[in-house]
Amino acid sequence: MSKYSRWDYRMTVRTMGDSEIWEIREVYYDDQGAVVNLSSDPVPAGGESWEECIADLVRMAKVPYMPVYDLDTGTWCGSDRAPL
Repeated sequence: MSKYSRWDYRMTVRTMGDSEIWEIREVYYDDQGAVVNLSSDPVPAGGESWEECIADLVRMAKVPYMPVYDLDTGTWCGSDRAPL
């Protein structure tokens, strides 16, 4: 059995110097919904066919309506980086 219960795409934000870097990553959760892992790099949409790539883009299109994961603090925040 995998240690991951589910995954989805989420916007992440981190500070690099004087800039904020916003990226889409895969985030993995345990059975209680806690983040247990995330992709080390941002992820592009893709698939083995046109249809799979479009389906991936549709999943990514939900990202703006979900909380952001702040990589600096390891917590969820809004698009203004205010904690939720």
